[in-house]
Amino acid sequence: MARIQTIAMTVVVAALTAFQCGVALAASGPASRPAAAPTANTASAGGDAMALEASPELDLFKEMPVVVVVAAAKHEQAASLAPASVSVVTASDIELFGYQNLAELLRNQRSFYLQSDGLNWFAGVRGFSRTGEWNSRISVLVDDRPTNELIYGQSHLDTDFVVPMEAIKQVEIVRGPGSALYGTNAVFGVVNVVTKNGADVNGVEAKLTGGTEYMGQVNVLAGTVVNGWDILGDFNLYNSQGDKHIHFDDVHDVAHNFGVIDN
Repeated sequence: MARIQTIAMTVVVAALTAFQCGVALAASGPASRPAAAPTANTASAGGDAMALEASPELDLFKEMPVVVVVAAAKHEQAASLAPASVSVVTASDIELFGYQNLAELLRNQRSFYLQSDGLNWFAGVRGFSRTGEWNSRISVLVDDRPTNELIYGQSHLDTDFVVPMEAIKQVEIVRGPGSALYGTNAVFGVVNVVTKNGADVNGVEAKLTGGTEYMGQVNVLAGTVVNGWDILGDFNLYNSQGDKHIHFDDVHDVAHNFGVIDN
């Protein structure tokens, strides 16, 4: 019995010694191995990264000016950091595309669509536009101050808007609900019109516009900075007689003069 126990203890000691040697070899194995050569995928990824860093197209994005907006969160921030879908239309864009009023500007914006009854413009956002609401679900601001009238909450988007297009520095368009910041009217979106400063004009600008249907417009914009006071003034006169002869093809009864309206 004593001999059997001695043999068993010898076997256990030998097994433990072999296990310790295996652990030591395993621990020292990776350190003694040569570094693995880079694979094709690793080399390709590194080459792509270097190509992107050296790409001249990226310099165009680095040189783009940072667009600052206020309407998205009621404080100045970069448009790329705003917590909403924001578009900015600058004074250069207004001049380039020839927008005559705020309705024409919004009609060319993503997710906006407009319709008119011949007198007023009605804006819809993302497929929502209830008739008879007079744009009361869109908050239209001028320098962060609401312009919606008090009775119907209407927002004027045509030439009767409170600020002429020539005096606008940029228009910030925020899509989606903004009632937490701007109240009841900001259900479908917020449009903030930022006006120019006197320093932006620094002189006098005059504009004369004419068109069909006896349409005419005169605008004089003047601005300067005097002793730290920023002064801006704008005179705008607009007149249009509209269509003198209107005909609706689908009206054929006498009660409606066969669809003919003469002004």
